[in-house]
Formats: sequence, structure tokens, C-alpha cells
Amino acid sequence: MMMDYILDELLATEIPRDKICFEVTETAAVTSLTDAMEVIAELKERGFKFALHDFGTGLSSYAYLKKMPVDYLKIDGAFIRGIAEYVENEAIQQKLIDIGVDYMQGFHIEKPMPLDNLLKVVSLV
Repeated sequence: MMMDYILDELLATEIPRDKICFEVTETAAVTSLTDAMEVIAELKERGFKFALHDFGTGLSSYAYLKKMPVDYLKIDGAFIRGIAEYVENEAIQQKLIDIGVDYMQGFHIEKPMPLDNLLKVVSLV
């Protein structure tokens, strides 16, 4: 079963479980809500975190948010299209901070890097 494989691989690492956040797209979660909630609940019980990605792009309903045991909600870029889809510079970052956005991603925050480099950075923290 896929869940067994995922757990075996994750539990074999030294990365703290609360530092691993899985993302599930809103469309995938809503399309198979019961299955998604079971997987999320099982992994959350083991200390992993979850984000609902691209919220607002598909079959979204705020009622689903009450049912989904996710830790983070990643709002689709369409909601901030007039400001920015990604945080590319200090001005965009400051505007998002001003309107209450807690977490951001984009080249201004950090450029993509190979996983091996990321693991070195994480081990320094």
C-alpha cells in the first residue's frame, strides 16, 4: 500500500516530522474528500503537517475547510493577482505582510535549490 511506503520512507529519515508538510491540492482533496481526510488524519497523527494548496481554484467551499484537518491554507495566486502571484521583491513581501499574509513563497524569499542543499540548510537550523 502506498501509505505504508510513505511512512516507511519518512520514518527512516532524521528530519523531525513536524518539519515535513505535505501539500494536497484543493481539487484532489474535494474530489475524494473521504479518502483525503483519512490520509491526512493518519499522517497528522504521526506528527506531519498538511497544507491545502491552490485553495479557491476548483470546487472550493468554505464548508470544506471545517472538515479538512489541514495546518495551512495556500491561497491561489488569483486572489492576489493585482499584487503578485509570487513574492519577487521586498515591496510585494511588505504589501502581503500589511494585509495579514503569514507565509509566502517566491524568489525574494528563497530561490529553488536541490534537495541535498536544502537538507544542509535545515540541519544548520
